[in-house]
Amino acid sequence: MAYGSPSELGPELKKYASADGPLGLVRQDLPQRIAAQLRREVGLDLPQVRSALVQYLHARLDEMRDGLAFIEDSLGVPHLVPGDALRLVQANLTATTTLEQVRGLKYPYAKGDLERWRSLVSALESIDDKHQLVHEYASIG
Repeated sequence: MAYGSPSELGPELKKYASADGPLGLVRQDLPQRIAAQLRREVGLDLPQVRSALVQYLHARLDEMRDGLAFIEDSLGVPHLVPGDALRLVQANLTATTTLEQVRGLKYPYAKGDLERWRSLVSALESIDDKHQLVHEYASIG
């Protein structure tokens, strides 16, 4: 049992509570019952949510691109090639001492992943099913 008795809840939560436990205590599944009721009652402006998700992810990818460009421009190393900044931010620089060693290792993410993510984000714009939208959003990255 949790949350005390229904009489201790404010009016916003009291409508979801029932005195069905011993001594009138509120059942522990109150958050789940509230969430289920809200899903039934509250509409979702899918185009607005989709637009917000797409804008947010594009902005994050832009930040990553700009951050990597800043690293490549600021290091002052004459032999940097595209992708070196992404390798450097993932490298364990205490274990590798040269740029060649950094380039020779395998990392979780490569430049192609950034381009793939951008395509996946753009593909969100055509999804009209809210469940598919959330599923695809969660699978990016």
